[in-house]
Amino acid sequence: MQTIGEMKFKFRYVFKGQTTTVSTKKGKATDQELILDKNILSYDRILETTVRDNRLIFIISPEAQLDAELSKVLTDGSAFAIEVYKIKASELEKYIDRICSANEAERNRQRLVKEGKARLFQTTSCPECYATIDLSELDKTRYVYCRFCETIFVDRQYIATSGSIYRVCDKCNMFDRIRGYWEVYFYFFVILIGCSSKRRYVCDSCASSLFYKTFFLNLLFILGIPASVYLKIKSLTGRDPYLRRLAKANSLAQKGRYVEASPIYDELLNNYPEHPGLLMNQGLGHMIGGDVEIAMACFERSIEACSNYIPVLLLISRISQAAEKVS
Repeated sequence: MQTIGEMKFKFRYVFKGQTTTVSTKKGKATDQELILDKNILSYDRILETTVRDNRLIFIISPEAQLDAELSKVLTDGSAFAIEVYKIKASELEKYIDRICSANEAERNRQRLVKEGKARLFQTTSCPECYATIDLSELDKTRYVYCRFCETIFVDRQYIATSGSIYRVCDKCNMFDRIRGYWEVYFYFFVILIGCSSKRRYVCDSCASSLFYKTFFLNLLFILGIPASVYLKIKSLTGRDPYLRRLAKANSLAQKGRYVEASPIYDELLNNYPEHPGLLMNQGLGHMIGGDVEIAMACFERSIEACSNYIPVLLLISRISQAAEKVS
């Protein structure tokens, strides 16, 4: 693989939301490996990456060799996070994902060659993060999904929705605009005034619920009200004008009120024809409301529009497994 240069940075390990040291450590990413202080990770040991502000989260293979310090900050034995300095965490993630995706595609190419299926090997490049997207053995569809940055694009033409803005919410599992919000609470004990806060990464619909939660819990002490109001304003501004009503549709869908949500989704689909994320949300609304037949039809349309849309593929797999257990 052609070299893409080196990327040097400083970092601290993160454990339970806090950095573990006062001083920073040296890190370097090359086209061969990722070096974190005394740890050298080959790219085939990095399974997933996720960015949250200036923090980069890794899921790694159990076979990765780690020193004692890094082993102590692992979560569930396979995940750890670093806080990145000198460069943007998102740029480091893109660098790593470009190499990991190219290596992964090459391994699949070699497998297909051994099986006599070389003609089925097919890839494209994500216009957002430049990762290699392996489309081998998949039907050609209108959209392509990048599992590395969650961008949905029309192959070799344009980005439909950028994964840095619109992706699946970790909280409600629906496609929407995702932003970082501070969940802030003030408390008062006799003569002591305190504050607690936590960073949340949720969609516009979930942000609305978070607003009401923080607003009413802070109402007694007043001090936290401005933070709650700012949260609400932030969730309402800066939306794609063509997806402005997505949060409303998702809120109705989460309550199973698909009769009210479906016309909004149909309106959004006029602007983004057969968008797999919108079709998934519409299907979830029907599923929650008990209309399983139409829900599955929406999921099938989503896959017909984007054959590698992993969120729906995983959803269909879970539904199938649940049905097998019942039967």
